Amino acid sequence: MRKITLLTLALALLVGSAAQAATFAIDASHSSVGFKVKHMMVSKVRGTFDSFEGTIEFDEADPSAWTTSATIQMASINTADEKRDGHLRNEDFFDVEQFPTMTFVSTGVEKDGDDWILRGDLTLHGVTKAVELDLEYN
Repeated sequence: MRKITLLTLALALLVGSAAQAATFAIDASHSSVGFKVKHMMVSKVRGTFDSFEGTIEFDEADPSAWTTSATIQMASINTADEKRDGHLRNEDFFDVEQFPTMTFVSTGVEKDGDDWILRGDLTLHGVTKAVELDLEYN
């Protein structure tokens, strides 16, 4: 399993002092799914997926019970270059007609100093791999 920063899930949860378990919908207006990749070993291309949804099962008293699932619409890719985005959508890359979504389902969460690591299965282009995501808990 390798650590990736393909997705950055910035989650803003308003849980107050509630210590009981609750299910939250990911608030797309306060969250993001983003990436950065090297382009021709010279520069970095940054982008986002602008259409996504998901849920978080949250129990403030028991982080080991946290679960997350998300579905990202691959056609919503946005690298600020429509020509590049169109190329990424076609069969050379994401083939969004055949594989319209990317999914993430968590398998565990762990505190790492002041940070958190969210582990899970990422399915992209019909292939599922175990990944680790940096999680910001506010």
